Amino acid sequence: MKVKRLEELAGLGGVLCHGCFDLLHYGHILHLQYAKAMYPSGKLVVTITADAFIRKGPGRPLFTAEIRAECLAALACVDHVAIVYESTGLSAIELIRPSFYVKGEEYQGQGGVAELERLLVEQYGGIMRYTPRWCSSTSIMERLHT
Repeated sequence: MKVKRLEELAGLGGVLCHGCFDLLHYGHILHLQYAKAMYPSGKLVVTITADAFIRKGPGRPLFTAEIRAECLAALACVDHVAIVYESTGLSAIELIRPSFYVKGEEYQGQGGVAELERLLVEQYGGIMRYTPRWCSSTSIMERLHT
């Protein structure tokens, strides 16, 4: 089973991606494939934010954390998925201690939580990497409503 409790992934290392991953789309798939390719011998762990902590507007997330986790687990490039019960990926970074932490380029130089995540990854000897932004769930949903 690819969907695990976060505690089961303690010390795993590898590559970590964290986010909402609501309305799984082509941009998410490219992001995850790119992340996996960075460290092919390592495991790709995807952690998702639990429903109660998502602040993307009314009606979001569209799918429950359990459904989002199962959709991500169905992807061949993903080795493990876990739900994080807080608003950031900091606890996942601290527990997993990834060699690479991968986020979309829209977070590069943004400061705030993204900067705290980068500092924590580097504190444990990991490297922060960014993928190009292909599209976002929010932009797709905005186009559908216009």
